[in-house]
Amino acid sequence: MKKLIDGTIHILSKNNPEIEKNRVAYAYGLDLFFSSFFNLLGILLAHALMGSGSEIVVVILFFALIRTFSGGYHAKSRVNCFLFFLLLSLGAIKVAHYIMAVDGALKFILGVIPCIGFIGIFAPLDTSAKRLSIDQKKKYKKQSFLMVLFLVGIIFLMYYLSMVEFSVLGALGIYLAVLTMLIRLIQKELKGELIYESKVI
Repeated sequence: MKKLIDGTIHILSKNNPEIEKNRVAYAYGLDLFFSSFFNLLGILLAHALMGSGSEIVVVILFFALIRTFSGGYHAKSRVNCFLFFLLLSLGAIKVAHYIMAVDGALKFILGVIPCIGFIGIFAPLDTSAKRLSIDQKKKYKKQSFLMVLFLVGIIFLMYYLSMVEFSVLGALGIYLAVLTMLIRLIQKELKGELIYESKVI
């Protein structure tokens, strides 16, 4: 990974010398980008081999749109991150198939309504490695709340339009985002660092 990052910075800095001057910041950003890219690629390939490639795309889309603003659990290594989400996503697809088989889609997607309150109260959840300022927390709290409202509206619209499977998969994405937030909350509680804004917006 280090060689890939160094090579990318070397290529980019040829046309923009400022990049080399801010090497540390660019290296950090590229590390996040490449790690996320390769993890996502691995997840998609694994699901494609299992015949659930298109399904996981919907789940990841809804998950990522919330997680970008809400924060949540972060694994200690890239491998752990990949394995954690791979197992989580495989389980999510199994749940989706079960929900569709027992015709429980409506009850399942109704469950995302309490998630609006949960995300509105507890988001964003920062990490010990990257703390957020008060202003950043207020900004991300509002964005998280508005995003989950928008996505829940999309889920119910898809259900109304008889796109039932897509509505279930979208709901799963929201549930996964909430689950990773819950895990992070437990971590913060155990470490005695649980501090959150009580106002939704």
